[in-house]
Amino acid sequence: MPFPKGALAGSHQAVIDLFAPLGADGEGIEQYGMVSLNVPPDADLVQVKGLLVHGFGEGWWDYEEGCIGDAWADVQFE
Repeated sequence: MPFPKGALAGSHQAVIDLFAPLGADGEGIEQYGMVSLNVPPDADLVQVKGLLVHGFGEGWWDYEEGCIGDAWADVQFE
């Protein structure tokens, strides 16, 4: 969920555009003010998860992990 007062000004497309070069795609769900990302197994999972964590830390968005696999769960940051 991109924050309206964050660096991306709540733009769903801006979020999607940040993740596209990493192999993820998504869609904005205007009714709920959120973005749903699809992260396929061949995407750069370390970079995608790193960007999620970074954006959260910078106050760009909040996020929840939905349906995840073992490869995603295995990505750890110190």
